[in-house]
Amino acid sequence: MLKIQLIQPPRNKGYVDSSRSACYPPIGLTSIATYCKKNFPNADIEILDGEFMALTKIIQKLKPNSFVGIETKMGSYAIYG
Repeated sequence: MLKIQLIQPPRNKGYVDSSRSACYPPIGLTSIATYCKKNFPNADIEILDGEFMALTKIIQKLKPNSFVGIETKMGSYAIYG
């Protein structure tokens, strides 16, 4: 079976919660999942949301031979300086 895992990584330390934090699903990943489900109806599609789970938990949930997509945002990067 085709396995697709879409990941929104947790925000990096140094970025604070905003009023939107953990309030909305990752819309970009939800759109991709909807497209994939339409075109691959038998696929097992999973969204791993870093707003609700730690990076270590996301890594533990990764499956061999799955297709993985990672959404990147400014808050996913370290602050230096």
